[in-house]
Amino acid sequence: MGGPTIRKAGSLARVIAVIHMGLHKTGSTLVQYLAAYNAKALLQRGVYFKSTLGYPAHHDEAADVQGGQFGRIASTVSRARRLGAESVFISSENFENLLFTPETTLAFCDWLKRAGCEQVIFALYVRDQTETFWSLYAEHSRHVPLDAHEMLRDVLNRGFYAVDPERGPEAQRRQWRFSFDHASIVPPFRQAVFEAAGAEVRVYDFHAFKRYPGDQMFRDMGVEDAITRMPIKMVVNSGLSRETVQANFRRHYAKRPALRLPEFLSLDEAGERHRRARMSALLRERFAGNNERLFAAMAETPPPAQVPERLRA
Repeated sequence: MGGPTIRKAGSLARVIAVIHMGLHKTGSTLVQYLAAYNAKALLQRGVYFKSTLGYPAHHDEAADVQGGQFGRIASTVSRARRLGAESVFISSENFENLLFTPETTLAFCDWLKRAGCEQVIFALYVRDQTETFWSLYAEHSRHVPLDAHEMLRDVLNRGFYAVDPERGPEAQRRQWRFSFDHASIVPPFRQAVFEAAGAEVRVYDFHAFKRYPGDQMFRDMGVEDAITRMPIKMVVNSGLSRETVQANFRRHYAKRPALRLPEFLSLDEAGERHRRARMSALLRERFAGNNERLFAAMAETPPPAQVPERLRA
């Protein structure tokens, strides 16, 4: 989508919607801050990013879409068109749930087309599954009571796991799913949105960035050189210590006496290290070569004639 040129404001020409859907723990927070810091420069290059006060992610929009409500994104697309942008960039790792809700995803694509988007592109990053597992586990300790063994069982058996609404208010009354078996989950999603909605799916390797996570996506959008304002300290969800994770989970379980306190909360450092090593070995065995198979499948692109010229990376 190289080098868009801004149109005359008020032309209400159709735009390209780039939906950055994470995945979780792949540098999405940094991408969102970089887009917010450089929103003016991006707009000058034809890409509109709605920058909000405080946290710049579009999580509210993602929650709306998951509930079949598109009004909040409607105003974002309308504003992009009024400003004469060629593209609208919407980012929330919570869009990951669309991988598992085809009806919602296709309704979303249909709505975007009717709202004035000539093309929809879903962009996502994948990371080593073992790294992702432990990073997500620590992150969940901030929000919901969840045992790593419970996560592991689902991830190994189903290739994903889900956080149910009853886990806590931050589940936003919906089930949220997290992909691990990317080679099995992403290609059918790609095929479905392409055949039903003409949408494109782009997948990037989290480990292959040159300057910062997300730079490949900005490069494909033709605006990498517009990202010049960097945070003094890279904005990421920092890792949590074993003590912090255990304290977080104890707090959650204390609020829900009906839930049985997991045994892992009583482990000392050596016991926790042994537990993690054993579980990590199972994850590595289950997902060996998985991302490589995904990228091989993604190399089988739709026929070039079906992809508009200016949308080809």
